[in-house]
Amino acid sequence: MKSIPFLDAFSADALPAQLRRTLSMKAVRLVAALREVGLEPEVGSSLAEYAIYAKENSQKMSLSPVFDDAYHGGSAADTMMLYGLRNGRAVASCGARLIWLDTSLADAMESQRFWFGEDRPPPNCEACVVTAPSARALEHVHIAWVGAGSNFSGEKGAILPMIRLVNLYALANWRWTTCVGIAEPEIAYVENRERPFSRAHDIYGFASAEADIRRGKRRFMLLTSPRRYLETCAMLPGYAEVELAASLPADRPEEGIRRPA
Repeated sequence: MKSIPFLDAFSADALPAQLRRTLSMKAVRLVAALREVGLEPEVGSSLAEYAIYAKENSQKMSLSPVFDDAYHGGSAADTMMLYGLRNGRAVASCGARLIWLDTSLADAMESQRFWFGEDRPPPNCEACVVTAPSARALEHVHIAWVGAGSNFSGEKGAILPMIRLVNLYALANWRWTTCVGIAEPEIAYVENRERPFSRAHDIYGFASAEADIRRGKRRFMLLTSPRRYLETCAMLPGYAEVELAASLPADRPEEGIRRPA
């Protein structure tokens, strides 16, 4: 696997000084959190190499077409795959792709071009129907599409800091207006005795989750965060503390809140 240490790939030089210093400090602390559980975070850009990793981890995940080298190319300019390496072997992943929308996101998804590129989609691909309002509003902009989170069986403590490192990388290395992802409702939300607990908000750090994106029989929530929102979250004192929420609580926007057990 051709990859380099995360901190070597992370480049915040073009950002304002205060934001650059803060993001760099948070990145160092999150890398340290991964090293505490025996993982070394490294960055690659090859979707072909990611497909090999995904095949090895096939019991835990299915390969998203957005990250599938059969339909999309990938380079350091528009693709980052973050791996957690244990003894040189990738055992956890998370990734992002920088994508230009020449139509609305909804149109791109429903036409299948978003999923399968400009070529004719596979003959057995599932119809896509989008009703999430933000998917209609996102048009003629760059988005940072975040996904491909997984870990091998038995691996713990990787995904939370890796998601935040991917967000920091996207903020530092790329220019875009909105961070976007999808999650099935049962993954995006968990009912808790004290309050509804949103994985999409508290763990993944998205500002909102909207219904619906339907691909065949599967239903997804559209997760979005404006760039300014994600920058503000990353500036929170507790952003590098994985036991704290990754986003702004509605009732206490100036501080992190602890996730319910």
